[in-house]
Amino acid sequence: AGALHYTSTGVLTTSTSDKRLKKDITNLDNTLDRVMKLRSVSYNWKADPNRKYKDVGFIAQEVKHLFPEVVFTNPNDGYMGINYDRFIAILTKTIQEQQQLIETLKVENMQQVSKKEHEILKAELKEIKKILNQTSKK
Repeated sequence: AGALHYTSTGVLTTSTSDKRLKKDITNLDNTLDRVMKLRSVSYNWKADPNRKYKDVGFIAQEVKHLFPEVVFTNPNDGYMGINYDRFIAILTKTIQEQQQLIETLKVENMQQVSKKEHEILKAELKEIKKILNQTSKK
């Protein structure tokens, strides 16, 4: 669903994304949790039983509960479909959310490593002091 446009070369396109054409713009949030609930499937089409290779994708009825903005229902036959191209924005946001988690884990890991190193150095210093005290008493 959307306006059809011709490029200057006469090519028909539906990928217009100009901000001037949009309103009520909001950020996508919490996509990682929802993407983790998606069920990727392989399947054969009933209408094409002799196809050599299985197709891959999602089940529209399942996706509708997680990402209703990418699912549509054909008004002529009632079959549901998915605008797979809209997943690009969702998956981009998901990667960004994962990267934030990775960065947080890296910082936490470095803090743990530093803490362990600190404890090791503290123990080594204690041993050195012990040896020095024994040497100075002799």
